[in-house]
Amino acid sequence: MLKCYITIILAIFCKVSFSQDCRVFYQVYEEQLLKDKTILRVAGEAPEIFEYSRFLMDVVASLKLEACPFKVYTAFVIEPDSSLSNIFVCSRMMCMNDSCNEERAKLNFEKDLKTALVKSKLPPVKHQGKVVRYFMVIPAHYECRE
Repeated sequence: MLKCYITIILAIFCKVSFSQDCRVFYQVYEEQLLKDKTILRVAGEAPEIFEYSRFLMDVVASLKLEACPFKVYTAFVIEPDSSLSNIFVCSRMMCMNDSCNEERAKLNFEKDLKTALVKSKLPPVKHQGKVVRYFMVIPAHYECRE
């Protein structure tokens, strides 16, 4: 019974500490980014979040993974020319075998995801009939299976 409680407490601690790490990095990123008043967080003709989530899941599925990314926080700006800029990625990885190094896997995954996103295009977003720079945040959770 004690092992069960310890496991639950550790799981909660890991989740909170991970969330706070990403939250701190994200807050700094967002503050700097939104100083630029040409970037909108809300636009009248923006696609739904699930469309962007599907896009992110397809990009992640195309990567060669050393470990399973079970939480990924991604943010970027969709430019009027459909390119993505100001890409932010914060992830939490879980190794599926003993030979895996979670920190190295995390760094490699984040680098590979940023590279894939830089090469990606998304339809431009319109607001009041004009194409605008649009800020998008996509939190994602994946099921890790052996």
